[in-house]
Formats: sequence, structure tokens, C-alpha cells
Amino acid sequence: MSDGPTLLEASLIESLIDERLDNVSESQSPKPETSSAVSAPPSLIEPTSTAIDGWLDYSENPQSRWMTGFHRLDVLTRGLGRGEMMLCVGRSHSGKSQFLYQSIVNTVLNNDDARILIFSPDEPRELVVAKLYSIMFGVNGAEVENALRNGDPEVKNHLQELGETGNIFDRMIIHDGSPSFRIMHDVMFEAENYWQMPTTMAMVDYLELLVPDAKESGSQAVIRLAQACKRWCKEADLPLAVVHQSGRANERGTAGGISVARYGGEQESHQVIEIYRQRDRKNLTAGEAAFHQNSINVNLVKNKRPPNRLEDLLYYIDEDCGSISEYTTDREPNYGN
Repeated sequence: MSDGPTLLEASLIESLIDERLDNVSESQSPKPETSSAVSAPPSLIEPTSTAIDGWLDYSENPQSRWMTGFHRLDVLTRGLGRGEMMLCVGRSHSGKSQFLYQSIVNTVLNNDDARILIFSPDEPRELVVAKLYSIMFGVNGAEVENALRNGDPEVKNHLQELGETGNIFDRMIIHDGSPSFRIMHDVMFEAENYWQMPTTMAMVDYLELLVPDAKESGSQAVIRLAQACKRWCKEADLPLAVVHQSGRANERGTAGGISVARYGGEQESHQVIEIYRQRDRKNLTAGEAAFHQNSINVNLVKNKRPPNRLEDLLYYIDEDCGSISEYTTDREPNYGN
């Protein structure tokens, strides 16, 4: 017997090896791209007709948008839609949070299906409730606390009733931690599970106190937070109103315009509203000082809803309870007395 392969067997083995090497070489060589290889997964694209359907829904169903309850402002903006962000800017103690609290009160008093999330890293939940209660019922917060301290059963029972399931305060969830954006999502899911209803609007008070995704400071941190807020409201499919401190470029008590936001943030917003008090202006006459003691300006400086109308609106703020409403002629001070 022969110890090695015959010539025929060697030829067959060599042929098999050559074929195997050819297959390996072919599998490793680049293939020309086909349309199926480069097309995006179906889940990443939608026909433009779905955007048309969304626009029709927005136009035909104004109840799907968040309205502030300030008629003149709502006519200009036509509301804040799902996935849209409003930036409410102004100096400290100018009334930024108060304006949004009044807007939220307007919402829950006029819409039984409204469910509001308030992220308040700036103030504890108890203080937010006190402010909302004062606005809602036109009462002085200090007087309410005094009544509670003295054991007034009527005030106590009223507050507890408002917090019962389905009642006005139960339609609002207040989270007073300093949340990350992941936690904001978790809070929304838990709130909706509690309500067994979808959230209709969210508020953040205020931007700089949110926990950023990365360690940054100054203008870069504010821009990143504003961008993250925009992404969050689009993912959550909610209207989002965000309180943001203004810079000091303009004179106190005057309009600062679109560039008023400290370190920016306005680019990510669908609407930018500047809040300021003309009582803080310098060199007011006696009549102007009296008139503006209770005035508050709501200056719409950015409005992406065509035809992009802007206006500086004057309202009345009740210093006793914090409510904001129209500045009607009967509220104007009598300069002669």
C-alpha cells in the first residue's frame, strides 16, 4: 500500500483547497451597496402626510394645546402645542413663576381633564401649594396661615377637600427635588399611573436648578439644559413652560427683548415671554409710580407660530394674593387723591 495520496487524490485535494480560498476571498471582498442596504429602517421615517395630519389636528382641536388663559396672549400664540417649549424669563422677583402659576390656575379651573406636572427645585411643595391657593381664591397667604395656626376648621377642611382625589389640587403633581431628565420621565410615568390619565402640561421652576447630563458651567451649561428640556418635551409629547433667569444687560423695569435670557436658551424655545415690572424703572413721575405699582408686563419676544406676531402686554397684579389679570380702568389709581 502507498503511504501518500495518488496523483488523482492530490489533484482533488488541491482543487478543494483552491475553491475554499476563493470562497473566503469572495466573502471578504466589499460588496456594492444596494438600495435595501442603505435605506433607513421604516421606524425612523414617516410620510409627510402624517405631519399634515398633525397640523390639521392642531388647528381643528385647540383643546390639545395649552392656553395660558390670558386671552390677548393666547390669540397671538394660539397656544403651546405638544412637544413645544416656552421660556419665561425675567429678573429675580419680577413675577415669572407667578405668571405661570396663574396660567396653571386658569387651566385647572377651566378644564377638568387638565393634569399638570410642576417641577419645582426652587421652592418646596408646601410653598407652591400656598401660592396656588392664594391665586386661586384671591386670599392673602399670611392670613391663611394665621387662620390655620388658630385652628380655623373651615379653612382646614377647604384645603383638605381640594386635595381629595379628582379635585383641583389632585390634578397637579408637584416634584420639588432637583431632577435629572431621566427622573423627570419617571415622575411623569408615575403621575400618569396615579391619575390614570395623560399629563397635559409641565412646568420647570427654574432651568438652572435642573441636573445636567454633563458637568458644565456658565453659558454652556444653560444652553445644554435648554436643549435637554427641548428634547424632553418632544419625547414626552407635552407642552413645557420653563422659568429662566434673565441677564442684566437692560435697565431694570424695561424690556430687554429676545436677548434678555441669561446665557441664552431662547433658540430652543417655541415661545419666549419676558416678565418685568415697570415700577422698577428710574425717574418715574408720581402718577406713573402709582399706576405701575400694580402693573406687570408680559412681553412676547419670540413666537414661532405664523405670522409670528409679537406684543408687549400690560396686566394687573394683586400684591395681596399674587393673582394676575387684565388691568381694567376701574383699577387705575386716582391720581388726584
